[in-house]
Amino acid sequence: MSGSIIYNYVNGNPISYTDPLGLAQFGRRPLDGMPFKLNNPVDNYFNTEISHEQVFYEDGKQPLNEGFFGDSKVRPDNPNNLSKYEIFGPHYDDATMREAVEAAKKDIKPYCLIGNNCQDFADKVRKEYERRRPKACYK
Repeated sequence: MSGSIIYNYVNGNPISYTDPLGLAQFGRRPLDGMPFKLNNPVDNYFNTEISHEQVFYEDGKQPLNEGFFGDSKVRPDNPNNLSKYEIFGPHYDDATMREAVEAAKKDIKPYCLIGNNCQDFADKVRKEYERRRPKACYK
């Protein structure tokens, strides 16, 4: 269902239940003051999408979500915005994702609409996650 977060893993009630597997995902919503979001492969590649992107954790620990904002801070989004998110992409281990966000925050630079925005930060977090993720062993 586009435009809202559906918490199927907790019977639609993220306040009372948690996901024991702790699988994080990323979400996008329209930018503040915009009635829509614009995402396409070209804008996605260059991180020029007209949307805000951040990570949502499902392990019940605080913070429940984190993103990079125009004030150059990584923080949870305003609770009034949460219903505007569309969750997408693969699931990530929450514990490793939290480590990746902390590592990405250590090298944070001031927010810039082109070159250091929320999508750039999300990409940095995904790369950090992949670097930290245990690799499967093959014989």
